[in-house]
Amino acid sequence: MAKSRLTPDYIEWVMSLNANQALREIHKVNEQTKEFERQQNAARQAMVKLEAEGKKGTREWQNLSKSVKEYGEQIKANNEK
Repeated sequence: MAKSRLTPDYIEWVMSLNANQALREIHKVNEQTKEFERQQNAARQAMVKLEAEGKKGTREWQNLSKSVKEYGEQIKANNEK
């Protein structure tokens, strides 16, 4: 009886997936997130400027603070997507 070695069988599986639509959606969400971050940073800079002018706590400062928080929530939601 001849000795034979067992060799593993390999199955090659090739899968082609058209993910163009998914990639477009990911790109769109990433671009939205970048825009929200730019707007959030601009609002923060305006808040710092108002603080330097001694206008912390004014209606304008409070509106900017609210905007910063809303942008943060939108960024978080986009990151979860």
